[in-house]
Amino acid sequence: MSTEEQRKKKREYMQEYRKRNPEKFKTKPKTEEQKQQHREYMRKYREKNLGYKFRERERRKEYYSENQLEEQRKAREYMRKRYLANKDRELAKGRDRYRKKRIEWDAFLATKECTHCGFSDPECLDFHHMNPAKKDFHVSAMMSLSWKRIYAEAEKCIVLCANCHRKEHARLKRETI
Repeated sequence: MSTEEQRKKKREYMQEYRKRNPEKFKTKPKTEEQKQQHREYMRKYREKNLGYKFRERERRKEYYSENQLEEQRKAREYMRKRYLANKDRELAKGRDRYRKKRIEWDAFLATKECTHCGFSDPECLDFHHMNPAKKDFHVSAMMSLSWKRIYAEAEKCIVLCANCHRKEHARLKRETI
């Protein structure tokens, strides 16, 4: 007899046994006292386990606070050695990254024009923050950040050509005097 046949026979036997003895397989309703005991047991169990998790978390914090400076120093040292060993490659990667970002930035600027005079040469366009209080960064100096952050900052600005931008700042300066 194969193992599959044995399993099938055992399954059939258990089904018959359950039909003949249903009282053994019924779940008995718990009394209020049993329910209260179970609640108390679970509360203690949770406290015990949460206490363990809390102690473990505290132990980790203590370890990392003691060793964090040493770990950071090791990481800096490793990165410095890696950079010096591959300096030419790292510099080339940085230049390529900047070049790609600059191409995308120029394509973005090509779709813009001065809101005052309509001038559209990308080399002469500036971003002017209408509300300087909401200004996080200079848009032109954000090439190291993600496109999401650059576009979010550009949304806070109006596009002006260099001449209109100078005129706008002169006007604002006159108004504050």
